[in-house]
Amino acid sequence: MGMVASACSSRRIRRSIWSRTISMPWPPIREPGSKVTPGDAPSPCQRRPPILSPSYNPEPRMRYAETHKEETRRRVVKTAAGAVRANGPDGVGVAKIMAQAGLTHGGFYAHFPNKEALVAAAIEEAFAQSRRRFGRITDGMAASRALETFVDSYVSMEHRTHPQQGCPASSLANYMPRQGAAVRAAFDGGVRGMIGQIAAWLPGENLAEREGLANSLLAEMSGAVALSRAVSDVALAERLLDECRTRIKARAGLAVAAQD
Repeated sequence: MGMVASACSSRRIRRSIWSRTISMPWPPIREPGSKVTPGDAPSPCQRRPPILSPSYNPEPRMRYAETHKEETRRRVVKTAAGAVRANGPDGVGVAKIMAQAGLTHGGFYAHFPNKEALVAAAIEEAFAQSRRRFGRITDGMAASRALETFVDSYVSMEHRTHPQQGCPASSLANYMPRQGAAVRAAFDGGVRGMIGQIAAWLPGENLAEREGLANSLLAEMSGAVALSRAVSDVALAERLLDECRTRIKARAGLAVAAQD
């Protein structure tokens, strides 16, 4: 019983000391070198309140909208779509793309598992941008007129001069044999889509014949633009495009328009 009473007494004493200690006022903060009187000396049990950083904000952080991640990914892909057409897949740097999109390098892996996935998405976006552009300039036109407008716009000096805004078929074909399966699949899908669109504009009832001609026309169009970019002589490049454009339209059944 004596031991129990002693333990209880000790606890009461400690509680009493603690209650007196925490009720004591905080000691004044003095300038360096000033004298401290015995009454001002802080108790060992006292603790100064924490000094908070000026940037500390007790308010909760603003939450991003549910679409924020998808919007961020779309911004990165659009940036990469221009870079991959201008510099090729091997010339695309993840850090540079993220910086141009206004993001840090560390945020890349929240959207893509690796660089190949980014390049594949960029190629898909590049074909989609090209498709939307040609869709705008041919909107509401009859099939023959739409095809003529498409050929004139594609096989042109403007397209030659701006590969970063142009069709990936003419700017990326020579890179594809060295790319991985995901990148090549994205490129294949874009090419098939273009062939299907050209075939839909061509006259005739036989789908197989229209698709065969569309294959040939796209190969000649993209090859003409790629070759015009390869030559340094601007006059030669312009002649190449003019001659190809005239013959492509003739083969497509647009011979009358080609003579205008």
